[in-house]
Amino acid sequence: MSRGRRGKGRQRVGGHPGSSDRPIETESLPRTESVPDVRAERRQRRLDAEAAARRRRRWRRLALPVVVGAGALGAVALLALAAGFGQPEIGRPVGLQGPAARHLEPGEPLPQQSQPPSSGPHYASRAAYGVSTVPIDPGNWIHVLEHGGIVVLYRCEAPDACSEVARQLDEQVYAPARNGRFGERKLTITPYQEMTVPIMAISWGRVLEQDAIDPAQLLAFYDRFLDRGPENAR
Repeated sequence: MSRGRRGKGRQRVGGHPGSSDRPIETESLPRTESVPDVRAERRQRRLDAEAAARRRRRWRRLALPVVVGAGALGAVALLALAAGFGQPEIGRPVGLQGPAARHLEPGEPLPQQSQPPSSGPHYASRAAYGVSTVPIDPGNWIHVLEHGGIVVLYRCEAPDACSEVARQLDEQVYAPARNGRFGERKLTITPYQEMTVPIMAISWGRVLEQDAIDPAQLLAFYDRFLDRGPENAR
């Protein structure tokens, strides 16, 4: 009997008389590959996306109170800083000298006993903001204080000395002063002789006395008490 030869996909068939000894071709079946389950993959991707969205929402819920709380604390800190909490005292308080809303007739004597006055009844006409070399009536500049403005008084040692002091205060204090709530410097500078110090800054119910012009301290007083009068007005 003849010995068959090995070969891929071929075999030799024999053993019967008259049969041919040619090889018979046989075809191998194609190898089957696993077909991915598209629907299962889509479902898994959807589940993953939903889980990620839930995590983001959970973190937002946790983070929102923290962000809001931090913002509120920051706002409180800014308000406290603007109000002067935790900062060194500037000037000294003076007792209120009458109601702010009481307006007197022009030229009527002021009832305040202190000199200079820092609050109380005043004339209906407010003094202009700016630097003056001639005295402004206290009844008019008290109205500046009521509106949250600041008044700086200076005592002239001689009649011809007012211009020089006014020039210094104009350049060193009025010019660098910031604008108030209504977009203008709420600062009036005027001569005033009835006081015991050369320079005095006044806000509603508070005074700062100086033996000489100290621009930094005057501006600090202005910044601290600007727009803090009893009436929110220009």
